Amino acid sequence: MRRAILLSAAVAFALLAGCGDSKDSGATTSTTVKSSTAAQASGATTAATSGASIDNACTLVTLDEVAATTKQAGITDAQPGNKTSCVYDTRATGIFFQINLGTLSKGDQASFDTLVKGQDSGSTITPVTGIGDGTAALVKHQDNVKVYARKGTTWIAVTVFNSAADPTANAQQLTRTALGRL
Repeated sequence: MRRAILLSAAVAFALLAGCGDSKDSGATTSTTVKSSTAAQASGATTAATSGASIDNACTLVTLDEVAATTKQAGITDAQPGNKTSCVYDTRATGIFFQINLGTLSKGDQASFDTLVKGQDSGSTITPVTGIGDGTAALVKHQDNVKVYARKGTTWIAVTVFNSAADPTANAQQLTRTALGRL
């Protein structure tokens, strides 16, 4: 049930992010993706090779990297909600970690800041340096920590739930790993 809700939320997230005038939001949900039937069929969790094009969000970090970073045993699954969303699941505990990505209309800080404010309106957004291009953003919720960052016109949001050891550091590390593969 939780997985169905999460996947529905990821699809809704992708659809809602595309609503409105892209001049106002500075964001679109379309990403530059290359089709890789073999990688998708195998559920590959290997790195994308170069540039800002990726096969799918599930190629940005491996199952082993999520498990090692979050100190969660039993990361058994990478569930693509679509090419722009991936959920890493611990079936035994129901804890999951999520990566979402998209494309900004411009690769500038103002467009990125507008996106983050639109995605997490009403939340406290803390600027973070040293992750990606420009200033990244840290958003703490009651049950999770989310880091938004960008590389060029590609943005990424990594969510780590508080059940993980040091969720803020985990989210930052997974974001750095993912950005390194864009």
